[in-house]
Amino acid sequence: MKKNKIISTFFLMISSVLLFLSCENDDPVKSRQNAIRKLYNRGSAKIAVANSFEKNQTNMWNGVILAQEKIKAENLCPVDLEFLKYDDGGTPVSGAKTAYEITKDEEICAVVGHGYSDVTLPCSLIYQYYGVMAFNFISTLHSLNERGNPLFFSNMPDDEILRQAFGLNVLSLLISHWKYVEYFSSFGSKLL
Repeated sequence: MKKNKIISTFFLMISSVLLFLSCENDDPVKSRQNAIRKLYNRGSAKIAVANSFEKNQTNMWNGVILAQEKIKAENLCPVDLEFLKYDDGGTPVSGAKTAYEITKDEEICAVVGHGYSDVTLPCSLIYQYYGVMAFNFISTLHSLNERGNPLFFSNMPDDEILRQAFGLNVLSLLISHWKYVEYFSSFGSKLL
């Protein structure tokens, strides 16, 4: 009886260890890092380009193609870049669906695009969860930059900074115009 108990405990421990070892890591970020590393070691990198291309945004894709040609011609990157085109439909719902579609490919290391702020916001959360770097060129929502997402990069300031800059430009134009009107008014009155 005691011998059977020892044997059954031994088999239980071995089966527990084997079960533990057979489990895969379900961390999407680590899984993506491994897939990207393998692809990079083979000499390639995948970058998704997401935008609402049907809404007259084809110039962006043309710019990506030109950039890809320049990078290759001038040997600016140690690996071949493969750009994948995704249409986000220009709405938050279709953008989120596109973001999930992009994250299904674990070899995609980054996303460029999502030209509308209301599309970028939900997509940035999806990319953060799945460990995809996101580069945005135009979205200006405060919450995109204030979230502290280490994987989100934007070359645009938030909308408050844009409003202040616009206001200063309008003010300087009005002041310039006022000086112009004042100068010619006084010049004209001196001629009389």
